[in-house]
Order: sequence, then structure tokens, then C-alpha cells
Amino acid sequence: MLVRDVMRKTVSVQAEETLEEAALRLKQENVGALPVVEADRIAGMITDRDLLLRGPAEGRSMKHTKVREVMSVRTVACHDTDDLDHALGLMSRSRIHRLPVLDGNEKLVGVLSLNQFRTPSSEPAAFEVVFYKRLPNSTGHVYNVELTRIAVARGSSKAEAVQAAIKKFEHERKAACWDLVADGYDVLERGSKPPQTERIRQRAHELWEQEGRPEGRQDEHWARACREIQMEDQ
Repeated sequence: MLVRDVMRKTVSVQAEETLEEAALRLKQENVGALPVVEADRIAGMITDRDLLLRGPAEGRSMKHTKVREVMSVRTVACHDTDDLDHALGLMSRSRIHRLPVLDGNEKLVGVLSLNQFRTPSSEPAAFEVVFYKRLPNSTGHVYNVELTRIAVARGSSKAEAVQAAIKKFEHERKAACWDLVADGYDVLERGSKPPQTERIRQRAHELWEQEGRPEGRQDEHWARACREIQMEDQ
């Protein structure tokens, strides 16, 4: 089976669009990453993590900063004529969940998502262990930046879930000890807190609503929401 047989129509963002427009599109599509396009060709990828680390947290304006200024430029992609197994292997080796698809002229024509190939489980995961690094921004504020999250099957206790996740994390990262790579981890139970970036979006919107929906203060609200969520997670 070829990639073009199963790829989905992609939603992208232009390199000259703003971070505000990119954040809105990520939310509308309920995805964590989007291809960045320039003249029909892929120029990079923009992720919710890029927005979190390189946007207001670094003093940049969501309304005026261009996507090209914060996007990741080392983009992994495949072609629509590639074998599907090859593309899935590329995603696994690169540890990515969304893979841009190019045609013979190197133009973006679609995307593959790991969610397309996940089968429902009769025993859903009971816990997710989220490993993170603590990184400061230019103003000295420190943020937890997610490295990866590992789901542990139902039937495990919380302590067993943590140990299983640590073992898998160390194996994946080829590390003798998990804390050589990560600074900490959070344990999420099924149905608990949503991902950090979505919580920040929700809190920023609440602050905007509470203050009467003022114009031009979205960067202030985003930065304040980052600080509040960070304090909650400490």
C-alpha cells in the first residue's frame, strides 16, 4: 500500500501568518503540529511547543510575530509514492505523530497521522506518565517542557505505572537513568488534566473574559496563563 492511498488532506499555515493565526488553527484542527508552507512547498513545522517556548514566553507578540520566526525547520517528510510501511517506520524512528506528504514536485499534498493506525483497546490506559525538562525563558521564568508521555495499561497501580514508564523511557532514550535526560515527570490518571498547552489556552481565554474582552492584550494574558499553570504544576 502506498502513502497516497491513506494520506489525509492537510491543513497548513503560511510562513508569513502570525502566531495568533497558527494557534487558532491548531485549536480548530485539534492537533499539536501543522506544516508551514511557502509557495506550495514545505518550509517547516509549527507545534504547540514552539508557540509555548518561543512565543510570549520569550517576549514575542502572538499578534505580530510571524510563524517563520519560531517554526522548526528540520522537517521530516515522505512522498505520496512511498510505501506505507516505510513512512510508518520513518515516523517511529523520528518519534513524530504527523508526517507531511510531498508529491514528485516536492509540493505538500497531504499528511499521515499515527491516529489513523491506532486500533481501539478494550482496556484503555489507566495512567500517562509525562516526562519533562525545566527550561528558563529570557525573563528568568522556568517552564516544564514536555519531552514525551508514556501510557500504561489498566491493571497497574500508580507506583507500578511509574516504574513501567521509567523503564520504557530509559530504553527509548538509551539512558542509564531517566533523570539524566528529564528533570521530572507528572502522572496523569485517565480523565484528569488536559495537556499543558490546552490548559494555558483555556486560562488565557478565562483571563480575557474576566477583564471584559479587552483588545490587544492577548500576549499579556498568554504569559500570565503560562505563569499560573506553571505554579499549579509545581
